[in-house]
Amino acid sequence: MSKLVSVIGDVCKSNLGMDATSATEIAKAVDVIVNSAANTILDERYDVALNTNTKGPSRLVSFAKKYKKPSLSVHVSTGK
Repeated sequence: MSKLVSVIGDVCKSNLGMDATSATEIAKAVDVIVNSAANTILDERYDVALNTNTKGPSRLVSFAKKYKKPSLSVHVSTGK
């Protein structure tokens, strides 16, 4: 548990909503990314759901590729 750190970000924003300095510092230390961000409102507006559930994971992958350190990425889905 001492190696597990929760990072608050926003998958709807570039660089996950972090300033460049924070993003760089986090990227230096991260080995595993677990994404559980999702919009689970089933009647949400299409553009909102698409931005969170489709473009969000894409932004996370772009973040990870930019820093190239994470060796594992896991995506958790609601399965609904």
